Amino acid sequence: VSFSMTLAPLGMQECNICPMWGTRLCHILESDSRLSQRFVKTCEVNHKERMRAKMFVDFLGLMLVNLVAGLALLAHYLYVSPEEGSRRSWASGFFATGLLGLLTSFVIVVTWPLPGPYNLAFGEPALYLSVAFLAAAVTLAFEWEPLIPSLFGLFGGIMAIVIGIRLMDLGLTKEPLVAGLGFLTAGVGGILTPAALQWRKVRWLTLVTAIILGIAALIWAVTGYDAVWAHILDFAKYLPPGMHK
Repeated sequence: VSFSMTLAPLGMQECNICPMWGTRLCHILESDSRLSQRFVKTCEVNHKERMRAKMFVDFLGLMLVNLVAGLALLAHYLYVSPEEGSRRSWASGFFATGLLGLLTSFVIVVTWPLPGPYNLAFGEPALYLSVAFLAAAVTLAFEWEPLIPSLFGLFGGIMAIVIGIRLMDLGLTKEPLVAGLGFLTAGVGGILTPAALQWRKVRWLTLVTAIILGIAALIWAVTGYDAVWAHILDFAKYLPPGMHK
């Protein structure tokens, strides 16, 4: 078995410690067993360092749980349908979900820490929804008409439906159907919210919208908490760069 074949499992067909040596260095190492063993150990250490460098730290689980909180809060708001003068107390909840969503989704949109299209599929709609929640918080705090930020959110709902259909079409994520349904139900709820606020006296409309948003929250709760559960194991051996031996 050649020395280069020994290095193959480490992702190297030839020694790349010095580009000027190449295959010739492999032949030299093959003639000295002690030197070759030390060199293989060095390559193994370097390979592990490269694998650590390729790991990415994401907070998608946190962002999804925050999405669950926002959807559940909106569903409850529509279910209660508070009258003018009693809406201000809801502002803090929408502000909290909007702020946390903004901080997490903005980083994903700007830095792209996730593989490929997931930065677009999860980061961009979360950023849009977070801004809508912040607008709702300001509106409720000043006792303004909540219909206006919901009209802004309507277009985010359309975006969510498009993303959900596309995820299922391409078979993306581990569970394309679940993720697609999560986007679809959240999108439909976002589209119905302006109508539910405009005609808040039509009880069946507010209830249907609240139920759809509640279903979306449940779907994303399963996905979000499953992500939190899995990430604890996935990053169990992760070390920050400064702690590598």
